[in-house]
Order: sequence, then structure tokens, then C-alpha cells
Amino acid sequence: RFITALYQQHVSQLYLDHRDKLPGVFDRFADVRSHDGSSWAIDDLLSNLYPGRFTKVSPAAIELHATFSLKTLSYQKLVMAPDKQSEHDFIPEGESGVLYLLDRGYVNVPKLERMTALGGYYIVRSKTNCNPLITAVNGGSPFQNRSRVGKKFKHKPLKKGKDYDFQVQMKAGDGQ
Repeated sequence: RFITALYQQHVSQLYLDHRDKLPGVFDRFADVRSHDGSSWAIDDLLSNLYPGRFTKVSPAAIELHATFSLKTLSYQKLVMAPDKQSEHDFIPEGESGVLYLLDRGYVNVPKLERMTALGGYYIVRSKTNCNPLITAVNGGSPFQNRSRVGKKFKHKPLKKGKDYDFQVQMKAGDGQ
């Protein structure tokens, strides 16, 4: 409980300090929610209750999985679990009109499809082995857009230091 309370206080203050830098971000969505996990090593004596992923370095570790609303500056969900437990167990279900910001540990195509089916949206940082199909390009020159649409992501080199905005289609483990 103490760790959870400290974490809530820290992240709340972080967003309070930066909220004014996000004007208009909520106009298109019912809410914008950030979801991620943070791991901490704990006393090795707790390894039976809270096994860590890195058993030689930290036999015992916890991970706090937090869903934080950037609109209301409040937690929607906060769960403490053994660090060894998969992050996929904690992906938000999704809500209509809500944009979720997820880290790469949360790439799970069937769960992300379910989120979309419920009317939710997501931005997720993908793993380096992800190779989705580009279905649309937002911005950029018409020539570059035509040359990218319908191609696999890895087949179109991108310049470093430049921003790109693609809509992509990912393949699930079952090939869908």
C-alpha cells in the first residue's frame, strides 16, 4: 500500500507539472490514458510471493501496472503483481472514445483488436521485430505517400530525426 501511494503521488505531481503543455489534446477523445508498468527489486526473501524476471540479479521484484487518465489526472487502475507475470495480463480492455498510450511490452494484437472493437484507440510503441503493413500515411509528400502505402514497414527506410505518421495493419499470431 505504501509503494502504491508513493507511486500515485509521484506520477500525479509529474502530470500536474506538465498538464498546461497539452492544450487541446482532449478535444478529439473522451479521455487519454497512459498505461505502463514500473518494476522494483525487493528483498530476496519475498521471491516466493513476488518472483522477478531476472532471477540472478533480483530474485524478488514487483511491477506496478498503472492506467492514468491525463484528462482527470487520476488513476483508473493500479495493480501490483510479481514482476515475472506477463504484462499482457494487464492491458486495458478499452473504452469507446478513449485513446490509450501503451509501451512496447503491451503489443498483443488480439487484445488491441478488442480495444478497437469497443471503440477505443491506441498508440503503441512496437518492438523492433514488428513489420506491419502501411495502410495510410498522414502528411508528407504525395509521392512519398504513394510509395509507402501497401508496403511493409521495414521495406521503406526512414530518415533519422524525422517524424512519421502511419496507419498500419498488424498481423495476429494466427495470421489474421
